[in-house]
Amino acid sequence: MREPQILVKFPDAAIGIIKLPFYCPKPMCGNLRATEEVNLQPVSTQERTDKANDVGQPSTATTSALKDRHVASAERTGLSVLWANRKILMLLTHRDVSNRYKGSLLGKLWPLLHPLGQLVIYTFVFSIVLKIRFGGSDSTSNFAIYFMAGMIPWSIFAESVSRAATCILENPNFVTKVVFPTEVLPLVNLCSAVCTQFIAFVILLGAVAIFGGGIHATLPLLLFPCICLVAFSAGASWILASLGVFVRDTRHFVSLALQAGMYATPILYPSSSVPKEYQWVLALNPLAGIIDDFRRVMLEGVMPDWSGMVIYGAVSFLIFGLGLAFFLKTKKSFADVM
Repeated sequence: MREPQILVKFPDAAIGIIKLPFYCPKPMCGNLRATEEVNLQPVSTQERTDKANDVGQPSTATTSALKDRHVASAERTGLSVLWANRKILMLLTHRDVSNRYKGSLLGKLWPLLHPLGQLVIYTFVFSIVLKIRFGGSDSTSNFAIYFMAGMIPWSIFAESVSRAATCILENPNFVTKVVFPTEVLPLVNLCSAVCTQFIAFVILLGAVAIFGGGIHATLPLLLFPCICLVAFSAGASWILASLGVFVRDTRHFVSLALQAGMYATPILYPSSSVPKEYQWVLALNPLAGIIDDFRRVMLEGVMPDWSGMVIYGAVSFLIFGLGLAFFLKTKKSFADVM
């Protein structure tokens, strides 16, 4: 039987009233209908005390219901919480993407113009001026395709982790006013980055079809490095989102690390050009292997480096698990700090 949901309404300073369908186990919902609407408003400490005094001692049925609710809540942890609140994630992602360029002159053209602007600037500097080449070809279009194939996964990671450091602080009502699955908030940034970079990916596919000799049969294998990219970005986002609440300097450290990380990742140069004595730096960077396999599968039509995929895949899912566990462990103290 389908679990009932409560349509929760609460005020948001940016967009007014938000309606979100919260997952609600049966012991928590009581006699509420599946479409029941609940207005959540802040309750003062005095009001809570007065209500507690009026109620008195809880009955046996109430105590049993509370125990059942605790058990149901304990069972919904980790990935099950994310799956149960997937609709909230989709709604917040849609809101974030819609509001990103709202009110700007060019509006929804920016997701198209931004990657094209980066492509023109970096291609001119590194291909025409510095004469960096990919795949043994001297053509400028070849460099542009290889650069874009590396820039798309990097942009997804960089955007998600840079915004993760402040995503909890920017939504204090979700922490202090209502009971909300805050582990969803860092994923909103990740999903939003994937949506915006999908436009750049479509442009890249067209460029590969025209200048790269056509779409290769190995393209479906791109799914494996993409899954590892999402797992690594999500784990890092959870860690930084939690640290950002307790250490307010986190966002500044992240900004500096991303600037250095872009040049420590083979985006503007092939990984084969790195001297052997520094190859260990790339080995420590899961994004290096992800980008290399991204180019192999999509641009060169060859199989990915399976041994390398095992390594960066294991690291990515390790970060994913540690990040989620760390966030769930520390989220209980968010309200006290904020």
